[in-house]
Amino acid sequence: MLIRFYRNSHPSSFFTIPFIALLCWVPFIFLRPQTFIVQIPDAMTLYEWLYAGISRLHVWVQFAISWLLVSIQAIYMNQLIVKHEFFPKLSFLPALIFVTFSVLFPEMMMIQPMLFINLILLMVLDKIFLLYKNPEPLRKVFDASFLLAVATLIDSSALAFYFFLLLAMVILLPFYWRVWVISLIAFVLPYYFLSVYFFLTDSLSSFWLQKIPHAFRFIQFVPPHLKPLQIATLCVLLLIFIFSVYSVSKYFYRSIIRIRRYFQLIFLFIVFALLSLLFNRTISLQSICILTIPLSVFLSYFFLQVKRKVFAEISFFLLVVFIILVRLG
Repeated sequence: MLIRFYRNSHPSSFFTIPFIALLCWVPFIFLRPQTFIVQIPDAMTLYEWLYAGISRLHVWVQFAISWLLVSIQAIYMNQLIVKHEFFPKLSFLPALIFVTFSVLFPEMMMIQPMLFINLILLMVLDKIFLLYKNPEPLRKVFDASFLLAVATLIDSSALAFYFFLLLAMVILLPFYWRVWVISLIAFVLPYYFLSVYFFLTDSLSSFWLQKIPHAFRFIQFVPPHLKPLQIATLCVLLLIFIFSVYSVSKYFYRSIIRIRRYFQLIFLFIVFALLSLLFNRTISLQSICILTIPLSVFLSYFFLQVKRKVFAEISFFLLVVFIILVRLG
């Protein structure tokens, strides 16, 4: 029923997205946790500042911040897909799927670095898609590189996406040396501004000699400790994702070249998202939030294109059932 409702472009679908997201936050009100923000040991500077400010707020305000971030990201991603004409027709399915993935596990709903980085990555993707056959790409490249540098100051794992940007430039643009120089300058600028601040506060050496080397290092792979229901949920999600990739490949060459390039970039986004996990101290359910964007694109495309609508409804229903079972477990 939900899939059929959000497949259409009725305006009411758009306004119900924040309400559906809010329903997923309601159970936490009864649990009454002391805090709804994750403290990261040796976190990057911007997240330390965010944590210092948000952790002082009432837990209900923290709920609201988390809910608003997810709702804004879901709507933004849907508008991004419509703007760049990913799908053959207007649909609000991407927003629905994004919210569903964002609440997949309770750990993913808490305020943590990936919640902010996802919003930045959506802005970066918007800039990247505008590079296709753009005769003046310098401003878009500058903006995307600058945003990714800011993301690395929230969590060092976002560094992988700067290499994703460089690869996107190779795919979408002819080689211009000025574009690459502008990208490097833009990526360095946030670190320069932050260095000036730390110089004035007499803490420059601790930032560059302690914080940065400790943040940008590869992990010893520590897999997350998952419960049986969480494993089952991930297996269902993986199965649906395989079907969605098959659906995209089936219609791939029927799309115009621009859309093919965009889907190639989304698939590469998954690859670099997995590589970004190498910069996390441990692999956790919170760190896999970074996969929410590409998985939402692929699965919403699959639900939109599948001919047997009942199969789409059943698949989504099973996913929702497992999410509820995980909460009850």
